[in-house]
Amino acid sequence: DDVMSLQHDLSSLSYAVLALGDSTYDEYCAFGRQIDDWLQRCGATASEERVEVDDADPMALSAWQALVEEFAGNAQPSL
Repeated sequence: DDVMSLQHDLSSLSYAVLALGDSTYDEYCAFGRQIDDWLQRCGATASEERVEVDDADPMALSAWQALVEEFAGNAQPSL
């Protein structure tokens, strides 16, 4: 079964999505976008906007790493 074709009550869920892709393809980050849309339809709340990474872009990966570190409580204070 396709899990995303089912409707679940995920209203108590907070999430973030890392979408990996290559912008030279027509369906850039399609799977990450589909997961994000499905989670929203099921009532989950995005704690952060979806981070889309184009061809291993170091800036986008750094942004994701900062989100993960913040979530884990390991964020370094800004100087």
